Amino acid sequence: MRSTGIRQFRFYPVGNACIDILFFRLKDDLKKHELSSFFQSLDATEQHEASLRKGKIRNRYIQSHGLLRQILGRSLQKSPEEIAYVRNSYGKPALKEGEVLFNMSHSENLTMIGLSDRLSIGIDVQRHIPIDNIEAIADEIFSNDERLLLKSFPAELRNDEFFNIWVRKEALLKCLGVGLASNPQSLGVLPQGGRFAVAMTTNHVRLPYRIYYGVVRGFFSWSVVFTSYQ
Repeated sequence: MRSTGIRQFRFYPVGNACIDILFFRLKDDLKKHELSSFFQSLDATEQHEASLRKGKIRNRYIQSHGLLRQILGRSLQKSPEEIAYVRNSYGKPALKEGEVLFNMSHSENLTMIGLSDRLSIGIDVQRHIPIDNIEAIADEIFSNDERLLLKSFPAELRNDEFFNIWVRKEALLKCLGVGLASNPQSLGVLPQGGRFAVAMTTNHVRLPYRIYYGVVRGFFSWSVVFTSYQ
């Protein structure tokens, strides 16, 4: 890999269905020809998205999406540029041909990639950064239960917990194939212990999804959500 892998794990959550989770540290000093190679492997939609970004943000976008294509190519025995996507109305990509289900997220210089042979999957990773208007953002995005959970934490811990709640919610929405514009307050994801969480509607009907979450390097919250059936 051109980027440095820092963690990966595999688990079998439902029967023989497999999920692989990989974390990679992106390089901000990537050589020009390496970045160009990643860029050339992208499709027209990705290249357009890259053109809307500048500097490190553009380079990290190109590198993370090119890296995903490398990984999918190895799984399907294709070159990265041969990977063809179809996208739903919210922009979530899926393979046009092939049985690998996947999702990807990146925050600053960390990329998280999830692959599954049978289960729909959604993932999210976010670096902890100071936020001044936590309550205003929570009112727009979080369910009532999630807002109450956030407020239950002492003020000095609330910023970090905000990102734990955020990645669980975002990963669920990505697994569903929708975006934050699709009434995110109507769904809540609440922890059960230090590694697992459950998804439910506002009237506390539990949804058929399984959720794992954690923290990488002390300041990147991550979550993976997948269907609990094959």
